[in-house]
Amino acid sequence: MVSGYVNNHNNLNTYANVMQGQVLFNGSQLPKILWNQIKILIISNKDEFDIERDMLVTETLPKLQQYFLTQGIYIYFIDCNLNWNFDLSKNPYHILRYMKELKDAYQTSTGHFLLTFVGNKYGQIVLPIELSTIDFNNIKNSATDLGKDIKLLEQWYLLDDKLSPPIYKLKDPDENFSNIPSRSISTYDINACENQEWNEAYGNLVDLFLSVVNEKSNIKSMHDIQLLSYVEMLFNYSIKLSPSGSMCILRQLDEKLKRFRESITNTLSNNDNNDFKIEDNRIILNILWKDNGEFRFDDSDYQRYLRTLNASIFLRIKSLNQHLNNLSILNHFKNSEQIFYNEILIHLKYYFKYSSYTCLGFNYFIENNTSFKQWLSLANTTEHYPFMIFGSRASGKTLLCTKIIQYLLNLLEKNVQCIIRYFNLTSKSRNIVEIFSSICTQMGLLEHVPILNPEQQINYIEYYQSVLKCLSKIQKPFILMIDGIEEITPTSQHISSIGFYQALLQLLPPKVYVILSVSRSVHLSSSYDIQIREMIERIEKENCLIELPFLSESITNQDLTTYIKTELNSIQQNINDSALQALSKCIYQQLDKQSYIYYLLRLILNESYFSCLSQQKKQLNLTNLNIDEILNAYIDHCEQKFGRKICSFIFNYISSSQSAIAEIELLDILSYHCEQKFGRKICSFIFNYISSSQSAIAEIELLDILSCNNEFFLEYFPKDLPKHLRFPPSLWIAIKYILGPLLSERYFDLKVVICWSHSFIRRHMKQKYLKRVEDIRIAHRDIANYFLEAFIESKPLVDMNRNVQIRGDSGRRFILQQPLLYSEIAYNYRRLGELWYQLMHSGDIDRLKEYTLCCFEYLLSKIHGLSIEQLLWEFEIICSNILDADVLLVQATLKNIVNIISNNPMLFAGEIILRLKNIKNRYSEHIESLYGQAYEWCESCGASVFVPLSSWLSTIPPMIITILPCIDGAFKIAPTTFNQHVFCTTRQNEIAMYHIPSKKLVKKFTGHKELITSIRLTYNSKFLVSASTDRTIKLFNLNSGDLENTYNIHQDNILCMTVSHNNEQIVTGSRDRLIVVIRLETGEIEYSIEQHTDAVTAIALTQDDSMLISGFLRTWL
Repeated sequence: MVSGYVNNHNNLNTYANVMQGQVLFNGSQLPKILWNQIKILIISNKDEFDIERDMLVTETLPKLQQYFLTQGIYIYFIDCNLNWNFDLSKNPYHILRYMKELKDAYQTSTGHFLLTFVGNKYGQIVLPIELSTIDFNNIKNSATDLGKDIKLLEQWYLLDDKLSPPIYKLKDPDENFSNIPSRSISTYDINACENQEWNEAYGNLVDLFLSVVNEKSNIKSMHDIQLLSYVEMLFNYSIKLSPSGSMCILRQLDEKLKRFRESITNTLSNNDNNDFKIEDNRIILNILWKDNGEFRFDDSDYQRYLRTLNASIFLRIKSLNQHLNNLSILNHFKNSEQIFYNEILIHLKYYFKYSSYTCLGFNYFIENNTSFKQWLSLANTTEHYPFMIFGSRASGKTLLCTKIIQYLLNLLEKNVQCIIRYFNLTSKSRNIVEIFSSICTQMGLLEHVPILNPEQQINYIEYYQSVLKCLSKIQKPFILMIDGIEEITPTSQHISSIGFYQALLQLLPPKVYVILSVSRSVHLSSSYDIQIREMIERIEKENCLIELPFLSESITNQDLTTYIKTELNSIQQNINDSALQALSKCIYQQLDKQSYIYYLLRLILNESYFSCLSQQKKQLNLTNLNIDEILNAYIDHCEQKFGRKICSFIFNYISSSQSAIAEIELLDILSYHCEQKFGRKICSFIFNYISSSQSAIAEIELLDILSCNNEFFLEYFPKDLPKHLRFPPSLWIAIKYILGPLLSERYFDLKVVICWSHSFIRRHMKQKYLKRVEDIRIAHRDIANYFLEAFIESKPLVDMNRNVQIRGDSGRRFILQQPLLYSEIAYNYRRLGELWYQLMHSGDIDRLKEYTLCCFEYLLSKIHGLSIEQLLWEFEIICSNILDADVLLVQATLKNIVNIISNNPMLFAGEIILRLKNIKNRYSEHIESLYGQAYEWCESCGASVFVPLSSWLSTIPPMIITILPCIDGAFKIAPTTFNQHVFCTTRQNEIAMYHIPSKKLVKKFTGHKELITSIRLTYNSKFLVSASTDRTIKLFNLNSGDLENTYNIHQDNILCMTVSHNNEQIVTGSRDRLIVVIRLETGEIEYSIEQHTDAVTAIALTQDDSMLISGFLRTWL
């Protein structure tokens, strides 16, 4: 524990130590990152401070968010009691979760992380989770002597004799009463009954413990058992983390709270920093006590108290943040240098995290692996290749990379300089250009190397090679690690990343140690450049490569036993030696069978998984580990507890992809664990948002988006809607706790964001919860609306199924603003990174162009805040997903001006005017708008800019011709409304659906037995209708891809078919001379017309559906 915030930014040597990797050595302390977020937990007794906490939501937080908005800082409150019916003090397992939340807030907040309200009530005490056998027997005997009923004590505290030593553990009320957390119409009454039953049991247990404690003569061994309120427990814990970050509001204290009051006063009186008075974190507010103990909201004294409270909290949070920023060394550097410093610091923080983990088999690897020994010997004396680590997903590559660096640092001692990069850890480590250029920039800050002048256009590859030679020449050891290099895809066609790959794989001079990890064997993939594959094959021949995972020969059974015991101890799951040996033996036998065995261990040796086993009344069995079963246990436990729909909303807002059968089973076990606890519907809400973010999503973003989801409130609060439409933070904390190792952290714009910990988890979540096209679009639409600030003012609570507004108020959700620009010099990188991706996948091409691709301010922010190369990379992704003339025009324009804009983004407006002036009228209103916005920007710009009055350029981009490889032929064709997909019939009597931009076969619709004669899409794009000579009409649901209905209405071949413009009727013509009109969704025949003397070969409907025209031009009105 650290007392207070470490002031380690004010030493000018800190910058150099970070850039050169000197802070990685043992004994060095990593500077605290000044995050762009402030996360504050709000703690108070359940039945107190309702008005004060209401004020925090409606007044204090919006005011703070408005203030910090210009600095690009997220600030949010985690109010443990907001919209949460359960008293935290009555379940000690919930307290453990909040302790973890406190630690997380302390580590990722710049400023305060706790706000405690202490009033005139001490609050309910928290029951002890564990009792030694001695304590349990003493309490039992003392309670018996006092005449207390000990049946509840024996019922709720059960002996776990598999632990060493055996202990009595309190059963988790959530596991015993499975419907307590779940809230839906179906479980509402059960929930209320179980809640009441536990409250009675809790009250009797508290009475028993207090009676024993107060009867001092009966106490024989209870000196270690503290019966404290949850408010005091959490406050004491936060003080151990940092007194300066813990704030306490003291109001109208009585004698019962004298001890707690004195404790707060003493704790917040000792300064750990002379410049910052910690006692100011203690705010004492006196208000006249009413005889009946109640306050009237309209009372003038009370209003004055609230105004004082509001101002005190605001000023204190603001002042601490300012104080920490003033201490930072970054004040001496430019904005770009500050961003770069923080980027490096985040990678080093990740290194420290992984270096503390145990890597099974690492000692054997260091001592016995001939490849590594040979490579290390060569690296010390002569030219050599990088050392590469190959392995399948979740095989431990990142951990091994980190451990090798740790070993090299200890071996080479403090003379070495080091650069570390983890792929996709931050927003600036997602492609090879960004990674390589940032490495070169950091190289320029090393000792004894040529200076890199960022103002000049340089060749990064040449500079990289020159630095390595320079360091080698002066015998200055240098370490470079890149974890996940092969995942870095080329950014765009005009910038080739091949050269960067090759530079990293080339021969290295002596004293240069480069470690690269690869998650799949790229040397076997035909999709990669042949030169790269040849270089990797050469590295393999030189024996500079290792395959993961480690085999059983690298790990002793004793090492495995020690590892399992350590992990179980960390989650307080001690077991006796015989059981431990049995578990180790089971795992040891599977080491060579499971490529992701170490990730499985991480999932299994987790308190959330043990909670799942406890609920299902199962024992830990490692005889035959199955990743699918384990993962589904997590998820199903979450869904059971909170509901599938709620969970899926959250999950689908984090990620997406596809998984193997074995993984699906494991994920299903985990999902079942989640669903069992919270309900399938609740879980689906959460899962969907997690799965739909581009890379990851911030916690406040997720809570805000969920707060704007009307379906959640109608599902979770079926009878008692809360005053404020905010997603309960405690519900999210509970779900996050169960998901445990399935989630991982990333860092974008100095904000902590969450995502699924592995790509196969992300893929499975999408397959399970985002099967329907409509669900995918809704999830992406909701996130897009959030970043477009669609509901910043209000969103009425409407039941869409009944089309009824539930409440008459405006439905304000109190969500964070997401402007494109925080200030003139600060960009909202979260909006820049997410908005285009969300609009693209929502299928809303018009809004995609309006707010991003054809929005001048957005394009300029992207170019100036990031780079034109990054923008072009995103255009490539977009153009591989959608086909649109406007988008292709803007992409072609950007490619033509890339060299001009890279040097001076201020020329962007003039180039847009110059190149669009003569051709804008040939395109949609979006291009006209882009041209107009560029012109307006030039007129309002304070600096001198080039504005062409006329254009000598009138070149129209060439026609784009896309050829789809229809192997089975194409006979009947039907394009979709938005021109992104096309359906065609094949010679196998199937309908193939192709995605035009990517040329990929998306799906095949089957069912017809003979030639398909006609295909039509309904005008609302909901159904695909087909007719065939097999005399059937088939109706396919495009949302789910399933066959909805099959209609048999003709006695002979169907030759033609059309659909009404109102999407209600299907009209068919057949060889039996009949024209039949049927209801589209039911197949009910409305008309059967027999007027032709031969087969009906053609039919058509007029635009208003009032006239039907058939073959031979005979007409019916």
